[in-house]
Amino acid sequence: MIGKQFGKLTVIKESGHLGSVLAFDCKCDCGNVVTVRGPSLRSGNTSSCGCVHKEMVGNLNRSHGQSNTTEYSIWQNMISRCSNPNVDCYDRYGARGIVVSDEWRFFEAFYADMGEKPEGMTLDRIDNCGPYSKENCRWATLAEQARNTRRNHFVEFNGKTKCLKDWAEEYGLAYNTLRKRFLLLGWSFDKAVTTPPRPFQNSLAR
Repeated sequence: MIGKQFGKLTVIKESGHLGSVLAFDCKCDCGNVVTVRGPSLRSGNTSSCGCVHKEMVGNLNRSHGQSNTTEYSIWQNMISRCSNPNVDCYDRYGARGIVVSDEWRFFEAFYADMGEKPEGMTLDRIDNCGPYSKENCRWATLAEQARNTRRNHFVEFNGKTKCLKDWAEEYGLAYNTLRKRFLLLGWSFDKAVTTPPRPFQNSLAR
């Protein structure tokens, strides 16, 4: 671990155990030295001395004339769930290593890249395990966003990658029929999508 870098933290030395967990003294890019548990470093839960969150909070207070807009509220919530362990959904974002790009720590840059939120759409990450950044974000409908979750099973078949729901629609199958064949019964994907359902199977599986 000595010399390894985790976010803005570089491990300097072992500092003994905190409870039953080995901890390390780490130097932050800003110059501060902090003691961090090993699992927190490796999981990405701790990646700075706290200066990143302070910087983001400072940016929240900057004056740009759009504090009451929907876009500002979306940006503010994005920052919080990636940097504030006290918010309810932090475990699904910041604790998973989801970060906000350096550029998007400033609302002006976020707004310049994304523009106004279209009616009925929400902020969505194209790669659900990737960062909030210009390259990885879009405005998406709720249906599009629902399909782009970690719970979906994506399968590559015939040179294309789609979630099971999309494959089921393409081959005229009920989603639960395809899911049962492929995930529960262990059929090959080719067999699962190309075998016609029994006449009553689709209606029962919906």
